[in-house]
Formats: sequence, C-alpha cells, structure tokens
Amino acid sequence: MAHEFSPAFSEITKLSFSRVSVGNAYNTALQNTPTLIISPNAQDPYTGKPFQLPGFYDTNPANGGLPYGGPQNTIQFNQDLNYSSGRHQIQVGGQILYIQMNQAYGAYAQANEQLGSSQSKGLQNFLTGTLYQFQAAVDPKGATPCYKESVHRRIYPGTGCMITLARERTIVCAVRTATTTGLHMHRTSGS
Repeated sequence: MAHEFSPAFSEITKLSFSRVSVGNAYNTALQNTPTLIISPNAQDPYTGKPFQLPGFYDTNPANGGLPYGGPQNTIQFNQDLNYSSGRHQIQVGGQILYIQMNQAYGAYAQANEQLGSSQSKGLQNFLTGTLYQFQAAVDPKGATPCYKESVHRRIYPGTGCMITLARERTIVCAVRTATTTGLHMHRTSGS
C-alpha cells in the first residue's frame, strides 16, 4: 500500500504472511528399527557411495529423527518513508519479521547403532560383530534430571536422572556430557 502525502513526501507499507507445512512421510512400521552405520559418512572405497545398512538416515547418526515436520508461519511488515527536497532525497524504513516454527523433531526416536569411530574401525567391527556406540532417546516417564532433598522434600537440579524400566527392572542413568550430543546409557545393577 502506497500513500503520497505531497509531491515531496510519500510512504510505502507492505504486509505479508506465509505458512509452509513440511511433513516427512515414512513407513511407521519401521519407526522402531535402529539405524546401523559403519561410521559417520562412511563410503565404499571402490565406488565412493555411502554404505547402506538397515534403518532411517543410515549414513550419519546426526541426520536421524522421524517424525519431523509441522507448520511454519512467517509475518513480515515493512514501512518506508521518502522525502525529497530539491536535489536531496531521504529514505527511512523499518522491518518487523516474525517467524513461528511449530516443527517437531524426533531426535533419537530411532536408536543409532554405530560400529566404529572411523571407517576402518567400523568395517573391522562389522566383521567381528562389535558395536562401538548405541544412542537412543529415553522416555523419562515424568522424571526430571534432579534430586529431592530429604528434610524439606524440595527438588533440586542434578547431573542426571534415574529411571526404572518396568520390563527389565533395571535402573538406567541418562547423563548428558559436554562432549556428546546424545544420551549415553549406563546400566547399573537393578532392583
């Protein structure tokens, strides 16, 4: 929308809205299939093509996570003011940009099984059947990474959370370390 107040003074206003919805379709029967990889971005040395093993996003563990998608709303407002006087012209403007991302990402919803830290170690472990790393999301069932103080029964943050799994009756401690991006599970003796 443009408006001319006088031959020397005018303004232009623009308002826009867009909505994009992205959704990845996939076979939900495979959702609980762990991704097995040799090592991140491992390739066949003869063809240069990535190794294809079972699971979603089977070339790099950082790519996984289905379901993924959802809408993104974008609202943009621009306004420009123009002033002319003789040989001089001044233009002043502003912009407001609002982006609302309602996208969900199933990080580690499918477990990652990595055979080696490098391609050569991964191929060797593939032949021997040795697993180098396992990463998966843990449903905390309402637990938080905190502890409860015994006298006043107050809850304080801690470095990990303890979860009892009903099926295995094993306590799993999920600890996030600074050098990793996922949760590493350490099994201890259960009750």
